[in-house]
Amino acid sequence: MGLDPKQFHEYVLLPVLRYLSADSQAARALLLGTALKESGGLTYLHQLGNGPALGLFQMEPFTHDDIWKTFLRYKPALAQKIRELAAAQPAGIRVDSANGDNLTFPAAGNLIGNMFYATAMSRMRYFRVSEALPAANDSRALCAYWKKHYNTSGGAGDIVEAEHYFAKAVTTTSVLEFYES
Repeated sequence: MGLDPKQFHEYVLLPVLRYLSADSQAARALLLGTALKESGGLTYLHQLGNGPALGLFQMEPFTHDDIWKTFLRYKPALAQKIRELAAAQPAGIRVDSANGDNLTFPAAGNLIGNMFYATAMSRMRYFRVSEALPAANDSRALCAYWKKHYNTSGGAGDIVEAEHYFAKAVTTTSVLEFYES
């Protein structure tokens, strides 16, 4: 049995999105649905089998590093906030000198033990997509958005199998949004 989705929303997802100034009900539903789907109901911290995906959002180290190298490097204020979310983790700071520029960013291993950092990095994965987020109450559209922009056409994720996770995310975030109003 995994984490309670309401608790994950209230104590991890919502604070991170607000801290990054990247909060909306659609973003909450999309990220909660992504975490539910990718981790098997907020259960797994590492991809089953020999896969490389890490954390509740099952982000691959290549994707993690690419976000730093091709997106966050050009957004220093946002990058600093995300570094702060990872700062207390033992996975450490890694220096990428492949381009000779000594870009520093947290190691991908932080995705496993730091839910705040994993949530922020997953938000960045979606944040750099130019297509607008779907409506917060449209689980099918959120699921299709996840497949297109997170799992991708080459990924093993199945929209039909994933849709119930996004429906649960829509229900969870809608109920919590009502009580916050």
